[in-house]
Amino acid sequence: MSLGTISKTNLPLGTKRVGKVRDVYTLPEKSDQVVMVATDRISAFDLNLTTIPHKGHVLTKLTQWWFNKTEHIADNHLMSSAGSNSLICKKCTVFPIEFVVRGYMTGTTGTSIWTHYNKGARSYCGHELPDGLKKNQPLPEPIVTPTTKSDIHDELISAEIIINKGIMSKHDYNFCSQKALELFKFGVSVAHRRGLILVDTKYEFGQDSDGNILLIDEIHTCDSSRYWVSNTYQQLFNDGKEPQRYDKDILRTWYKSKANPYTDTKTIEIPDEIRLKLSEAYIHLYEQLTEHNFIPTDRPFECFNRLPIIVMGSVKDKSHAKKIQERLAKKWGKPTQIYVASAHKHPRKVLDIIDECKRQKVTFITIAGRSNALSGFIAANSHAPVLACPPFKDQADYLVNIHSTLQMPSETPAMAVIDPINCADAAGRIMNM
Repeated sequence: MSLGTISKTNLPLGTKRVGKVRDVYTLPEKSDQVVMVATDRISAFDLNLTTIPHKGHVLTKLTQWWFNKTEHIADNHLMSSAGSNSLICKKCTVFPIEFVVRGYMTGTTGTSIWTHYNKGARSYCGHELPDGLKKNQPLPEPIVTPTTKSDIHDELISAEIIINKGIMSKHDYNFCSQKALELFKFGVSVAHRRGLILVDTKYEFGQDSDGNILLIDEIHTCDSSRYWVSNTYQQLFNDGKEPQRYDKDILRTWYKSKANPYTDTKTIEIPDEIRLKLSEAYIHLYEQLTEHNFIPTDRPFECFNRLPIIVMGSVKDKSHAKKIQERLAKKWGKPTQIYVASAHKHPRKVLDIIDECKRQKVTFITIAGRSNALSGFIAANSHAPVLACPPFKDQADYLVNIHSTLQMPSETPAMAVIDPINCADAAGRIMNM
């Protein structure tokens, strides 16, 4: 039974990489953006188990909320949301390490701290643990327990090995590790004020094209974190019982009661009762943390029905294109595909771009100065709106070259908007009509 869930996507956004939960679209050519689409898939024990109603929507809204709340601690890659399940983000080179911060002795998976401790291990990811700790007990202090990052299976690792093997430099690892602890401390404080315990979580970091280290992916979601109810925790712990929780452990615990996820080969079908229970827990967590009502949608990808396409005549025009791209993302929630093609030098490539976009509703934005043939070429060969935004260097350049943008042949409706911010807003209004 689908329960109206999203198990996969197929959006007109460039190259798609399918992860455990998210489909990540890398926009073509010169774009510095990726679109991260959270599906309703859920994985545990390195298995893709089922789908959970509204899960992708909740994760997207919660990640956006936390990114905005933590900007004072760590810069992140978020540019804007796009519909209910998608985030437009800066493209980054991802560090192949997940920074897992743990505040409690707990867990159900093969990599969890409790699984190893319960088997007698006292050395864990480079940390020496004292004897006598009980399951679900607070650790003496939060610790960073890194794992390798994989779409299949994550492995425990220590800071020493990460640095000695050159997986990350000492500077980069220490920076990310410190930021992870600061983010966790802040998350614990916010959760406490909402009657919750942030038990543990994972963070991911990457570097943008300028070398800046950014927080990426997701933050403090019910998929990447454990949350317990604070006002019942102590009594349940004293009684030797499991805490009330609003996270993926609801599914993990049920699954382990039915099979050994690491040795059994039989397929376990997740009943709708469990799927709905987890969906309700995720929604409850979102509403309790953010104090916002969760409003479902049945049109999660409507914003991708009409997309902006920037075609610039030269790579030298990239800074001009970036102003338009960033405005479209931040104000209008639109990811932008960017191509480089000159009507004079690459007419065949321009026609290929037009042909590629025929099956989509798009708005072209052309960036070409001097002899601007690009705007008219696209307007004459396409039925889509065309906005010309030439990149003039100065007033003299404008006076000499503006006429090639303004004077178009008949039946060649290219509209000129000189200011890049105005051009982005004009495109946004056209696409929202």
